Amino acid sequence: MMFIVKNIFVFLASIIALCLIVVILKNIGMNDILNISISSFVFGIFITLYFKEIKICVPAFFLFYTSLFFLSMSVEVILMLLISLLTFFIIKMMMPKLKKVNIQNIEIIKKVNN
Repeated sequence: MMFIVKNIFVFLASIIALCLIVVILKNIGMNDILNISISSFVFGIFITLYFKEIKICVPAFFLFYTSLFFLSMSVEVILMLLISLLTFFIIKMMMPKLKKVNIQNIEIIKKVNN
């Protein structure tokens, strides 16, 4: 039960963080499309790295973006959903490959250690 409450809290906190990012970037004067693209990218990274499973991440994305779409009736929400899903799938494809990289073989690391 506590696990479910914690996951709901983290999901709601990430939604609040997403909203704050959108508001802060809008107040800075950033382009709206770039603003929602960056925000949905950050939201996608956060949800993907926290929940880690497709059976939790994808419904979380669809739950949030569907409710946001019904509130705003805006096409930009579909763009945000696609960016978050693309972020999810890129992370899911890249993380196993990055875990297999032997960090000692990278030339930059060798130069820093010497």
